[in-house]
Amino acid sequence: MRCLGILLLACGCGKATTPAPAHPPTPAATPVTAAPTAPAPTPTPSAAAAPERTDVLTADTPRTTVEGATFIAPAGWSITVRGPATILEAPEAGSRLALVDVGAANADAAVDQAWAAYRPDRPWKLEHKGKRADGDGWTDTTQYAYATSPDERRDVFAQAMRHDQTWTVAIYDMARAVGEKRSSQLNMVFDGLLPEGYRRESFAGRTAHRLDAARLAELTRFVDHARELFDVPAISFGVLQDGKIVFGGGFGVRELGKPDRPDADTLYIIASTTKALTTLLLAKLVDEHRLTWDSPVIRVMPSFKLGDEATTRSVLVKHLILTNAQADGIIRELLRRKLLEVLFDGQPLADAQLAAAAKELREQIAADRPHLTVPPTDDAARLAPRYTSAALGDLDIARDRGAVVFDFGEWRSPVASRHNPDGSVSFVLIAPGLRMRELVAGERDGKRTLTIRDGQHEYVFVER
Repeated sequence: MRCLGILLLACGCGKATTPAPAHPPTPAATPVTAAPTAPAPTPTPSAAAAPERTDVLTADTPRTTVEGATFIAPAGWSITVRGPATILEAPEAGSRLALVDVGAANADAAVDQAWAAYRPDRPWKLEHKGKRADGDGWTDTTQYAYATSPDERRDVFAQAMRHDQTWTVAIYDMARAVGEKRSSQLNMVFDGLLPEGYRRESFAGRTAHRLDAARLAELTRFVDHARELFDVPAISFGVLQDGKIVFGGGFGVRELGKPDRPDADTLYIIASTTKALTTLLLAKLVDEHRLTWDSPVIRVMPSFKLGDEATTRSVLVKHLILTNAQADGIIRELLRRKLLEVLFDGQPLADAQLAAAAKELREQIAADRPHLTVPPTDDAARLAPRYTSAALGDLDIARDRGAVVFDFGEWRSPVASRHNPDGSVSFVLIAPGLRMRELVAGERDGKRTLTIRDGQHEYVFVER
């Protein structure tokens, strides 16, 4: 069997960015109603007349939207059909994903109709929208991000996609903790959401080409072009085939402003490189039949433990494979698609997807930037000189040549300030690599506080 390995190391760019949310799945399938033949300003009559019904799913279940788009509904979720909307609700009440089929003249009109069907009050204001790469039978794909406040601990976005004359709009309305906990189930839904009758390209049964000079040149061109699109200073790239190194080299510069180029032996800060290397090491164990991708983690690592017993038992080895949503993760993900195209003469999709992803990231940064004040001169007046957290230690507030700097001891970052929809103020870390981490200013028992959160935890720094 032909064996192929890819290793890509990237030197991160100096821009702070915010990932899109996830960023980003048996009973018989839902009956399919006839699709409309032309755009319409309101939901189709068949959808509007459909009675509301709710099922609670005991297994991952193939389902369809009202107009026939297929997806996998996850086990443990409830599914309600209300007019044109198919609404999935997580086991944790109040977090929902709505899939709404409408006829509309454009994406904006489709999203308006979808909100009217799901939640007419739509309490969040649109923050920004952007085009996404078309694919899997969908065209005119557009994503809409809505402004939420940190204390809401919620992510809200919509994505409109068209197939023929029907729009399918996905509305993601999810508590952040639930979205993180249920991310694999949500990805199953989104990854499996396809127009009625559409079949993805399959490489099963095809014979892979050897990576000759021309195919390697196409791969390396793609990597260097990705580096340029995402403003990544340096990338080193290696390819192994049948146990032999067939390419090892680098692109860009080792240090901005200097001409020295990276190569296969250039050292990088380890960072997310561990994700790719962990995946490679797991794959070697699978090849040696010491475990499978579907092995429960607790079977091979009994000490593994998460927040609750049921979740711990459900985690499989394949769930440990993760890349992030920033430039290095995007490039790595699309490189996998490009590799399939090169090896199997697949449909040429990766270049368009790469260009769309880079454009989306730039637009997202441009939309975020007006909301940030750098340096936060006026807002800094509400900061105490020093804070402490029982879990995270001390935080000192420093001034450095006009910048306001948060010093955590092991690392430090200048900050910007941002005013949130609920009137609160966040201080946003803007050092390269910290990716828009924010601390929300507040007060507790007469003392100033700064609160930092991830999807599952909250840590409060209190004024000393």
